[in-house]
Amino acid sequence: MTIKHRVPCFDSEVIVKEIGEDGQAFQLSIQSTSNPLGIGNILGSYSNEEEAIGYSNQFCTFYTVAREKGYYLKDTSFVKPEQPDIPVSVVLSEAKDEQQLKQLLLS
Repeated sequence: MTIKHRVPCFDSEVIVKEIGEDGQAFQLSIQSTSNPLGIGNILGSYSNEEEAIGYSNQFCTFYTVAREKGYYLKDTSFVKPEQPDIPVSVVLSEAKDEQQLKQLLLS
């Protein structure tokens, strides 16, 4: 397993790891910087490094906006009391710009 990309994101790091030796499998995860020896939380798997890196940046952009709106990450969803949970898979389902990511918080 080789780390290909890191994005600092609050008290965590969003990491893209190459999980196959053939360069065909990449895993996107988030890991607390206070526990760097932990395995982190897997957010998604991709067959293309460029795609995984793009989604790592998209995730951190959404996480920033979500935190500003009172959401926090719990397991595989963004949660906020009295609001529907937003699964990470929805955030990472397709490439979205910042405006589209903000729209997820309003729906």
